[in-house]
Amino acid sequence: MGYLGKPVLILNKSWVPIRVETVRKGLKYVFEEKAMIVDPVTYNVYTFDDWIKLPVGEDENHIITSGGNIRVPDVILLKGYNRVPNHKVRLSRKNLLIRDGYRDQYTGNVVSAKEATLDHVVPRSKGGKSTWTNLVIVSRDTNKRKADRTPAEAGMRLIRPPYEPKWNTFFVLYIKQVPEAWRNFIKAIKNDAFTKSNPVGQAF
Repeated sequence: MGYLGKPVLILNKSWVPIRVETVRKGLKYVFEEKAMIVDPVTYNVYTFDDWIKLPVGEDENHIITSGGNIRVPDVILLKGYNRVPNHKVRLSRKNLLIRDGYRDQYTGNVVSAKEATLDHVVPRSKGGKSTWTNLVIVSRDTNKRKADRTPAEAGMRLIRPPYEPKWNTFFVLYIKQVPEAWRNFIKAIKNDAFTKSNPVGQAF
């Protein structure tokens, strides 16, 4: 994939995280003067011409070009866009794993991606739908034990109700897999997400 395919955090002009793009696309915004590059340590901002003049340390990720090495940016600041898009989180097995923190939602035990299965809280045979609020991650053993029954019928109890995550909250749940350089830019989101959307304090 190379460094051009790595993720870069996109901020609107108020410095609010709004999405993740590839380094290639982020640099395109900067080259077209639609955005600037942010140094995540100093918070200085740079045009494309200023950025390519910066020295590259031996341990820094860099892109090799005919004109010299260029530091790989971590954060891009848009110059003219100030909205916060109302993103929807796509319902998928992977995203359910992230939402549920790779934990069996009846036992609380950690499950691997390979071992995890999806459970319809209200079984499909009883009218249950494949929705955020009716799907949870469980182990194969738990799924067999619950079978085609509701939790009450199976004598089982969810550790928390399933919910549809907001994009900002979901972004925080994914924090373990994003670069250290992004953390200071998503602190406000993190605090809001964990006080409002995750009141039971589950570990992710």
